[in-house]
Amino acid sequence: HQFEGIYSITSILESDIQLESFSASELVNSIQDLISEFLPHFEPKNVKVTFPNLISKSTIKLSLEHLQDLIIELVLNAYKFTIPNSIINIYSFISEGYLIINIKNDIKADGSGGIPKDYEKLVLEPFIRIQPNDEAIIKIEKFGLGLGLTVVDNVIKKHNGMFFIHNIVDYLGGNKKNCVVAEIFIPIETK
Repeated sequence: HQFEGIYSITSILESDIQLESFSASELVNSIQDLISEFLPHFEPKNVKVTFPNLISKSTIKLSLEHLQDLIIELVLNAYKFTIPNSIINIYSFISEGYLIINIKNDIKADGSGGIPKDYEKLVLEPFIRIQPNDEAIIKIEKFGLGLGLTVVDNVIKKHNGMFFIHNIVDYLGGNKKNCVVAEIFIPIETK
């Protein structure tokens, strides 16, 4: 399994990606089907996932297979670092010429399990892990080995997009919660 992962990662990092026009709404609205097969693996920690819905006529240039792999990687990454009995929230919207997909997970109240500001760029480097994670899902990961965020950042750049991952404080529902949010920005096609 790990050798396949290394081959897959090398192939992605070294090759050009063919981009095709695709409906932003279709991509976002396919996320639930994409992630559903992984939900049974989230049961040991009693983690749920909320899914986005997007109604838009916007199109984006993408490699559907690569982008879907990235979304899976980010949701699995969120699971590995989230606290038990929590919810991974996936949001999507269009703003400032970008389709934005956010994946947010709760971390411990003391902030451990998150990404300190000084490490936001460092975690995108190969083999960097700043926190221990839940290795229970290693068998279903495509890009494990400390390379997942490196692949995400690389592929998003090949889509002329941007990728960020950082801590936030969430005040929704009147409660203060420490969270990590992974943000994908993919440019909308202009007519």
